[in-house]
Amino acid sequence: QPQLLEDLVPFQPGAPYSTRKVTQLNQELLDTGYFSNIKVLPQIDKLTEDSIPVRVELSPRPDHSIELGLGADIGSSTDSNLDPRVRVTWRTPQLNSYGHSQETSIEWSRDRPKFLSTYTIPLTHPLDDQLKIRVGLLRDKYGVTQDYVPEDRDFSNTGQLESTKKLFGVGRSKRLNNGWLLNYSLEAIQESYTQSGVDYDPQFLLFGTTLSKTSRGDNSLDPKSGFRQLYSIEYADPSLGSDVRLTRMQAKFKWIETFFDKHRFVSRLDLGINLAAEGDLAIIPPSLRYFAGGDQSIRGYSYQELGPHLDYTNDKGGLSREVVGGRYLAVGSLEYQYYLTPSWRVGTFVDAGNAFDVNQFDPVVSVGGGIHWISPIGPIKLDVGFGLHESDAEDRPWRIHLTMGTEL
Repeated sequence: QPQLLEDLVPFQPGAPYSTRKVTQLNQELLDTGYFSNIKVLPQIDKLTEDSIPVRVELSPRPDHSIELGLGADIGSSTDSNLDPRVRVTWRTPQLNSYGHSQETSIEWSRDRPKFLSTYTIPLTHPLDDQLKIRVGLLRDKYGVTQDYVPEDRDFSNTGQLESTKKLFGVGRSKRLNNGWLLNYSLEAIQESYTQSGVDYDPQFLLFGTTLSKTSRGDNSLDPKSGFRQLYSIEYADPSLGSDVRLTRMQAKFKWIETFFDKHRFVSRLDLGINLAAEGDLAIIPPSLRYFAGGDQSIRGYSYQELGPHLDYTNDKGGLSREVVGGRYLAVGSLEYQYYLTPSWRVGTFVDAGNAFDVNQFDPVVSVGGGIHWISPIGPIKLDVGFGLHESDAEDRPWRIHLTMGTEL
């Protein structure tokens, strides 16, 4: 529809000429994902006394595109084997003349396969006001489970807390005039898992809102500076279709700054809290609890390995232990990166924090470093982390993390 593209034009006919506004139009056309080739050309040769014509040339994207993503980690914590991850993303940038689009991703991991599909409908603005409909089926693993071996007087790993989640969600995302992004959503989930030998299958209807803002020093895939902040709150209540009452709040921050061209600092802070009755904690599914560990949390430990644990008597009459996650989360990181060349850099980091319950905060620290290649599709990072605190799974944990993607 013509109105769909007209809404992207950041200036009115007769407005004072601004190179910044012309560049903004080019960027917004690019951000829609509708076009493969974009040219926004001020026609200086057709300049008149009071106007400069602007010509826009657009080439549509292919009807379908496929994107492949790869990742892996290996280490000595919950599983010493190589854990590869492969993600295939199918995108249809424009399904009809109203600008509807879809994105479907399938992620294969040995223990964590995932399917998620999102259908996007532009509302009052193609980019700044969108309705998103999501449906997904996700399997995940959390923490670690162990059985006590009397002969060794120690615990032996037997697996992890597993869950399978079905979800359906509807949300509206709207960019405010001051640059903040406001999202409010309704999400229905059903999650099946077994904890301490008991089967659970709770249902939740979550009402949520998120307020976020990202400021970048440049539009590259490896920004020299920037700051991201996110605040969210979700609420579930038995009178509204959920099995228990839950209030879930999170705050996330990430800061990047580069000094003297080569010295780059990256810091982040993740905070979370779940408010629920003591007797309802086991009914809150693992995906809504807090765990720590992994390449976006505390490196040196495997994904979602860390958190409070429970001891219980298993079906064989023996003692078992299970990391079940916490009501609270506090994790921070500071990383220093040095550019060897514009395309290569090395880094060193310290991560700290944990997921925890009331009066049970047990902070975990890891250190490490790595080498990063600033590729044309974004940074590809190979990091090695070493835990300075023994986990429930290993006395001296370490992990190798291979990740790809921008940090903001």
